[in-house]
Amino acid sequence: MAILVSIEHMSESASDSEVGEAARLRAAGALLLSLADGAESGVVAPGSAADDAIALLGVIEQVELTLCERVERVDRLGEFAEAGATSTTAWVRASANCSGGLASRRVRIGRALADRLPCSRAAWAAGTATTEHVDVIARVVRGLDDDQAAVLDRELSAAAAFASPIELSRLADRYRFEADPDAAEAKARKAKRDQKLHHSQTFGGGWVLSATFDAETGAVVNAAIDAFTPIPGAPAEGELPESAGYRRAQALAEICRQALEHGEGRGAGGEKPQLTVIVDDEVLRTGIGYGMLSDGTPIPSRAVRRLACDAKIIPALYGTKSCPLDIGRSARVVTPAMRKALVLRDKGCRFPGCDRPASWTDAHHVIHWRDLGPTALWNLMLICRAHHHKVHDDGWHIDIVGDGEFRFRPPDPRPGDESPHPWPPRGRYARAA
Repeated sequence: MAILVSIEHMSESASDSEVGEAARLRAAGALLLSLADGAESGVVAPGSAADDAIALLGVIEQVELTLCERVERVDRLGEFAEAGATSTTAWVRASANCSGGLASRRVRIGRALADRLPCSRAAWAAGTATTEHVDVIARVVRGLDDDQAAVLDRELSAAAAFASPIELSRLADRYRFEADPDAAEAKARKAKRDQKLHHSQTFGGGWVLSATFDAETGAVVNAAIDAFTPIPGAPAEGELPESAGYRRAQALAEICRQALEHGEGRGAGGEKPQLTVIVDDEVLRTGIGYGMLSDGTPIPSRAVRRLACDAKIIPALYGTKSCPLDIGRSARVVTPAMRKALVLRDKGCRFPGCDRPASWTDAHHVIHWRDLGPTALWNLMLICRAHHHKVHDDGWHIDIVGDGEFRFRPPDPRPGDESPHPWPPRGRYARAA
């Protein structure tokens, strides 16, 4: 490969001229820069770009190995103090203008290579292990005695040639459980105690979540999100396909909705927790204006009407200063008995082509109850949240064509096309009860 051969020849030439080690490293860096300049100008060495990229990856790993060893030398000799740094990590962070995490990793790996990881160092130099592999091994041997560390160094460095870093980490955990089960159990208990989830609202009204779970809880959460993540559908013309991140967010929201509706969570006053939306009666009737969540965040009127399709409505009388003067009794728009009847009839989402089950659906009033639409089975259908959004937000039309039969029309039919959108018949999407 052109890049490696050039560096090897340069190194031999530099060695023959007996220049210093730092000068040889600078010369190697200059060669890499010249190769990058050649690539930018369109002048490249013979061979494919893939070959050059693979060769460069090998060079990067060898450079990172050399860097970690030199950082360890700076640490061992205390040279970081000459620059006024308080620690080797601080010196690396300032010198490389890198993050504290990356600087700390280089110091940690350098110390481990010099003190406890001869096999890992050899595997890294031979190209059968990478920086991430060695970092996994350096982390796992911390706190172990020299004999245990030597065993893990030998076994894990050999496994690095065939395992990815995350697979190596799992293998290391198994070794630790076998070598010191008490310590491994203590580590697992600490990981469970250290679990946390943060959620905060942005100024724009959205929410940001971040979480850290132990292995067991994380597996449960991951399995639940996987099970509820919808399969991506074909994007509409002119739209980008739904990203995996968006679909996972939808899955988490669906899990939370079902937990609120069917779970046994801690409620207030004996009731399950529910979402509270404050909206003027005029907004519900006209669809003009906005509603508010209980914390004051405004939401569009279309979202309010969609939420009101299948919700507990609690009438409230407010005074001129927005203070509640009277709170009435709640009235469920769709009774549990009606919901059961809808599930028996519809089986799942009625939107043509959708196969989402009944547990994913809302009871939708075809003629909204604020438009005097009755809460009767002939005026109700099950529709999943994604398609509920389409109906309320995108302007889809639904016609009642019979007892329990409905016809969907898109918001913008083709000019001159007065027939309904040519969807497949409902029978093609029937599900078992």
